[in-house]
Amino acid sequence: DQVFVSDTFAAWIPQDEEDPIKKLIAQSGDNTQHLPGENWLEMAETVIQQIDEQPTVITVMGAGTIQKIIPALSALLIRQLIQKELPELFIEKDCTWKNITTLGIGGATPVVVEPKSTDELSQLLKRLHQWQVSSLPIGCGSNLVGIDEICDKVLIRLKSGEFETCEINENKVQVGAGLRLNRLV
Repeated sequence: DQVFVSDTFAAWIPQDEEDPIKKLIAQSGDNTQHLPGENWLEMAETVIQQIDEQPTVITVMGAGTIQKIIPALSALLIRQLIQKELPELFIEKDCTWKNITTLGIGGATPVVVEPKSTDELSQLLKRLHQWQVSSLPIGCGSNLVGIDEICDKVLIRLKSGEFETCEINENKVQVGAGLRLNRLV
């Protein structure tokens, strides 16, 4: 078993002469690791990297802002599942709302998947439904404002492959979610 101690959790230890984090680590045993700071996504990445293929239970205990690590852990576990079950899908790494929206506002989005075909999209949606995971389909990110908190949904970017097509039949035009307006014009 592994134990991870964050600065927030260490605040529970009485402030005496000894460093509370060192004291908590010493009391928790040899498999204890300190997760410094309050970057919950980085902390969650550290925890997820320690998990092997065996069934795993992750327990989060603490007070204050410690609950902010839960969406990060959840999102990273989902990303790991998608990589394992659907390895052909492109998953953005280190993505933020700022990077995927035209307005350029928002924080971390740990799971951004870009299917290239309706078949890949169908497979992804079936798995997400099976796992009871929420998703948010987006095109190229126009007119979206991101959030600063860690997003606990799988963002599905429909911006390339079959999703950037344009078909014109007489006076009818059909375009994919990823086709940019300047290309249509």
